[in-house]
Amino acid sequence: LWTLLPLLLWAALRFGTPGGAFAVAGFSAIAVAGTAAGHGPFATLPPEARMAVVQALPAAYSAHTLVVATVYRQQ
Repeated sequence: LWTLLPLLLWAALRFGTPGGAFAVAGFSAIAVAGTAAGHGPFATLPPEARMAVVQALPAAYSAHTLVVATVYRQQ
């Protein structure tokens, strides 16, 4: 699940905060659609738990991505 983080961090470093936010939003849309269809690592969980976990993962991704983008741009 964390293998996507380098790509998101690259987008944040290359395109700044808007690029990082756009990359996380794109990932979130794909993750929610895949999980709702029953695919991915969360497919075995109950539906309520699936959506809770798939919402928490992009939150963690966005925290990392946007903090890195902001700190990099301030230097």
